[in-house]
Order: sequence, then C-alpha cells, then structure tokens
Amino acid sequence: MKLRTRFGQVHVLNRMPGTPAFEELEADCLLVVMAVGGEGPVCSLPDWRQMKRASERPRDAVDLAELDELQGEDPSR
Repeated sequence: MKLRTRFGQVHVLNRMPGTPAFEELEADCLLVVMAVGGEGPVCSLPDWRQMKRASERPRDAVDLAELDELQGEDPSR
C-alpha cells in the first residue's frame, strides 16, 4: 500500500518473504524526529538493505548500488 503524506510517499508492506519479522526490525530500529515533538521508528540500514534485496525489484537493485556507493559495500554480502 502506498500512502501520500505531506512529507512524501510512504510504502506500507504487511509482510514480504525474506524480510525480518516486525519484532526484529523494532529491536534494531532508530527513532527519528519526524516533526516538532514527534518521533517515529525507522528500520536500521542493514535491515533496510535486507528488505531491498528480498524484494528483487529493479528499482531496489539501483537503490542498493547507490547505497554501496554512498555508504560502502554491504558487509553482509
């Protein structure tokens, strides 16, 4: 499901094979300030990369290559 917010588009996935369970994602999440006085959980970079790899979508392969260029190659590969 795609949601449009005033901050941009948000993709909401219920469950995708090959991705960590919510409890695992929550354990490693980062709290990010979303607005004045508000925080929201965001998955960790390693978990995000794992989800991008699991999707097997062409756009996610491009995202992963860009992440490797910006952040260094994924150590779990």
